[in-house]
Amino acid sequence: MATKYQGGIVFEPENARQLCGVIEKLNSDRDLLRQFAGNCEIAAKELDRKNLSRKMFKELQGLTVSPR
Repeated sequence: MATKYQGGIVFEPENARQLCGVIEKLNSDRDLLRQFAGNCEIAAKELDRKNLSRKMFKELQGLTVSPR
């Protein structure tokens, strides 16, 4: 989500130095933080389970089954 929806900053797992850097960046750049928050709201709507199941159902309706 961080990259596709631009909802955060990716850092190496268990890398405390990178984590601290990300926290400092977000603390100092409130516009970026607000941008990420807005993008996360968009991602949450798109990734909502009901929306995803509707999309899948529509895709499945479009499939045809060939007789054996």
